[in-house]
Amino acid sequence: MRFLLTRIAPLVAVVCIHGAPAYAQVAIDAPARAHPDLSDTVHPALPDFTMQQRAAIYNAVMQERSAEPLPTEMRVGVGTKLPQSVQLRPLPDAVRDQIAAAQKYQYAVWAKEVLVIDPAQRMVVDILRAPL
Repeated sequence: MRFLLTRIAPLVAVVCIHGAPAYAQVAIDAPARAHPDLSDTVHPALPDFTMQQRAAIYNAVMQERSAEPLPTEMRVGVGTKLPQSVQLRPLPDAVRDQIAAAQKYQYAVWAKEVLVIDPAQRMVVDILRAPL
């Protein structure tokens, strides 16, 4: 019995310690097990705006405030397609003149956030919040 405790117990401990990382790698490397409902989710490419450009766009839109805000009970996020009933507005001229990448986007306002929209797909591609 003493032999089992002194020789086998350390061996079992080594197997348990070194076996766990191998199991974790197998569990992580399983893309085929992805949830089937999430495979159809659209993830648009985010616009390539710097933090300063994002702040400038947000400030310009909030100063202009020509868009009717969306109802706050409406759920929005990046990848959300907006219905035809939502009015999209072009970004303010000052922003489009200074930021070339901003010319292809429009916007809508939701609560105190600016939704950057790809008008061809009517999809939210970015959400801008008040700069800190």
